[in-house]
Amino acid sequence: MQFLSKYLQNLLQTREQILKDKKTFCIKYTEEISEILQEFLKKDMIITENVLTATLKDIGNVLNMIDAELAAGSQKEYSTTKSNYFYDKAGEDIEEWLTEIDQILEANNVIDGRRVAVVAAHLRDAAAD
Repeated sequence: MQFLSKYLQNLLQTREQILKDKKTFCIKYTEEISEILQEFLKKDMIITENVLTATLKDIGNVLNMIDAELAAGSQKEYSTTKSNYFYDKAGEDIEEWLTEIDQILEANNVIDGRRVAVVAAHLRDAAAD
């Protein structure tokens, strides 16, 4: 009986040690998994931060382009108002025509560098020579 009692005691100690080992293993395993997950999260956060930084930079560039286009938009040339051609015929007043075409150039937002070319394109026949 004493043998059986010792055997049971050994068995219980062995079982207890196995359970402790399993607990220790589970705790260490859980800690390792936690460390691995934290490392993945850290890497993901760095990648996410880099992507967000690049995206914000792109958004900033787009906004700058939009601002530039809006600013240039005030310089955009239109062709909403048309002018009569000048033929230098009897009854045509050059001063009146120049005043009219100057108003049209302003209304169409024609830049100074193109005004002469636009006026020249509206001269016909003898006036064009």
